[in-house]
Order: sequence, then C-alpha cells, then structure tokens
Amino acid sequence: MKNHKRKVFIVGPFKFPWGAANSRRVYGLAKSFSNIGADVSVICGNTEHKLEQMENEENINFAGVNKYKNKFVNLVDRVVFQHVFGIINLIKKDNLYKESTIVVYGGHGVFSLVLLCWSFFNRTKLVADVVEWFDPHQLRGGPFGFMHLNAKFALKFLYPLFDGVIAISSWLSNRYKSKGGKLVTLPPMIEVKPFKTTGCFSKDSLKLIYAGSPGIKDELNTVISAVNNINCGSNLVELLILIPHKKYLNNLKNIDGNSIKVEVGVSHHDIHDYVGSADFSIVIRESKIFTNAGFSTKFVESLAAKTPVIANLTSDLGKYLIDTENGFVVNSTSSEDIEAVIRKAQLLSQEELIIMSKNAEFTAQRFFSFSSYSDEIERFFKSLEEDNV
Repeated sequence: MKNHKRKVFIVGPFKFPWGAANSRRVYGLAKSFSNIGADVSVICGNTEHKLEQMENEENINFAGVNKYKNKFVNLVDRVVFQHVFGIINLIKKDNLYKESTIVVYGGHGVFSLVLLCWSFFNRTKLVADVVEWFDPHQLRGGPFGFMHLNAKFALKFLYPLFDGVIAISSWLSNRYKSKGGKLVTLPPMIEVKPFKTTGCFSKDSLKLIYAGSPGIKDELNTVISAVNNINCGSNLVELLILIPHKKYLNNLKNIDGNSIKVEVGVSHHDIHDYVGSADFSIVIRESKIFTNAGFSTKFVESLAAKTPVIANLTSDLGKYLIDTENGFVVNSTSSEDIEAVIRKAQLLSQEELIIMSKNAEFTAQRFFSFSSYSDEIERFFKSLEEDNV
C-alpha cells in the first residue's frame, strides 16, 4: 500500500495556466485529479519558468520548458525534441517519479514515442489525453504532410500502446475501446462561476454571442446570413462575435455593423462575462470526423456562464443539449434552419429565458464541473495502479 499522495504529471507542448482552449482542457484535468487527492504537476513546453505553486491551488504546481539545451538534440530535430527532453529532466527531479502517472496532452508522434520508450524503461504509467482526430486535409501540408502523419502516428499506433487513454468524447472512446488498454471518457470540465454584465448588448433585442476561431470547424457565416435575414433593416437580433486575432476577420462575410459586431483579442477571463451577458451562445458545426471526435469547449463554457446554447448536434452534444430546456437544437447547418430556431428564441418571455438559464447552469454543474467524474477518475487511476501490484 502506498503511504503517499498519488502523483500525476500532465505534460505537452501547450500554454499553461491560460492562453488557449488546450490550457483550459489541461486545467480541467488538473483540477479534477486534484479533487480526488492527487498531487499534480503540469509541465508545459511553451515558456521557460521554474516549478511554482498555482495560485489558490494547494495540490497543483506547474513549470515551463522552452527548450532543452543540448546541441546534439537540436541538430537532430530542433522542432520535435526541444520540449520532450526538458520535460523528462523535470520529471526525474521528483523523488517519486517512478510511481507516478504521466498524462500526455497534444504531444503527437515523435514527442510521444520518446516518452513511451522512457516510461517503459522507468516503469512509469503513461496515459494519453486524446481530444481530436484529424481529417486528412485539416492540417497544413495535407494528408502526406509532416503534421498530419505525425498526429496519425500517435493517434493510430502509439496511444494504443500507452497504459491508458482519456477520451474527450464517445467517438474517441469507441475508437480506443477495442485496443484493450485502460480507458475513461472525460468531457471538458470547467468552473461554474458568476459573471459580470458587460453592457455589450442593448436591452431590446435577442442577444447572441459567438466566441472562438471561425474557419475549419465552426460554420459562422451561415449564422451571419441567418441573422441578416431576420433583421432586414431593423435590429431585432444582435450577434456579437469575439475572435482571438484579426486574421480571422478574413473568414467572416456580410458583417452588418449595426446588428453584428466583432471584437478582436478579448482576454479569456473577460470572455466569460461577455458570454454570460448574452441570451444565447451559438455553435454550428458540420458533422465531420474531427467535429464528432472532439467536444466543443464553447458549449461547456456557455453553460457554465448560465447562457443557453443554440447548436446542431455533433459529438456528444445530444446527451446534454435538451431542446427548449437548456437551449435549442438546430436540425442542420443551413441558414434556413438556423433562422427558424433564432425566431423561436425571439418568442421566449423573460421568465422563460431565466428558466432556460438556470437549466444551463444545472447542466454545467452536473456534467462539466471538476467533481462530475471523480468516481470514474478514481477507478481509472486504481486500475492503472493495480498493474503494479
């Protein structure tokens, strides 16, 4: 029997503690592991800084490794190896690292291969957090480009060799179930907290919001078309679009500056307040391999801000989005179907909007809080540890 805390490392080339959707995924895992009593160290391959305690988090600390200073490694392949050996070096400084579990997020091919070999010889448990499955033409370089081949090498061949897999969706869970390793399905997990009203909307219209990176996944232009059709000169619906960078402006068409507004570079901390100030957030995605394999963080963040969601059903959204209760289900990605649902939303009374908002918050607390899957996580780690007995 162990007489010390369970030790978990979460590692990979991501930003932490904040900065992107992957930061929020890793933080959700760290908090959930911490909630079952684990001591969690997050080692990110993004910025270089020493191990430090995360603010207001007793059992979570983090460090950054920008580049492992080794001339031979850099000569072999600076891009691939610049993080992984530095991460291993930090892990080895922990006295209990050989009894730990290492969770890999976003490492993909060569990164994961190095960790797989190292963990085998050091008898540490290695787990992949799998959150995506790429379309052959989704990544730069196409199906035969390095990025796609590197990702598929990990997804198809390396992750099944790990001691366990954390899958973000049922689609991915079913993909790895037949491989025989330990498996747990964990959707995005987030803190449900109050928001401050931003005053970014007027009082007399239905207030919609989109916060993200329009392009490959999100069909935002069909939403814009639907809003324009409804308004036809009178501002009955407001749509606020929050994008992280001005380069995404090139993906947007037919923006009406009166009813549709775009804000660039809003910080993640402020986005919560913007979303909370809206009547609905809207997420429209075509049903493709990569949209069904992943899980919309926007959907979860909206519910956590007590804002119902208008969305079509991809991935596992059908388990959580109940039509007319915590949002509206759109039958397709067509502008006509989106418009029909928005018109339904316009007919809601203020009392009905309040009820729907409370239902959204309840859904977030039940299915997407840091403690929602504590029992499943505990069983998963115990099953990994039993292999050492």
